[in-house]
Amino acid sequence: MLAAKNYIVLTATYQQKIIGIVAGNICDQQSFILKSKLIGHIDEVAVDPAYRGLGCAKKLIRAIEQQFFEQAVEEIILNVYEFNNTARTLYEKIGYRPKIHKLAKTR
Repeated sequence: MLAAKNYIVLTATYQQKIIGIVAGNICDQQSFILKSKLIGHIDEVAVDPAYRGLGCAKKLIRAIEQQFFEQAVEEIILNVYEFNNTARTLYEKIGYRPKIHKLAKTR
């Protein structure tokens, strides 16, 4: 994953310690019914619990958004679990809105 040219990983550090990470990729939306466009997908956002609530996640997301936009991404997508109210609240505060209702089935 890390070697792929379309994959981006950014870190937040404090006193030479990694305290947060955001990772994502860029892909071309291929569809028979939807317009082709570049999509940025945020795969992971994680912040050390000791540093949560200080704006680290927001800064990481803004940084990867900037990377995406510099590469002509037209839309950014991320997944968040329904039960993760803290993350959902953060994402909505910075402009993300529900778009797709994703269903899953486990074996």
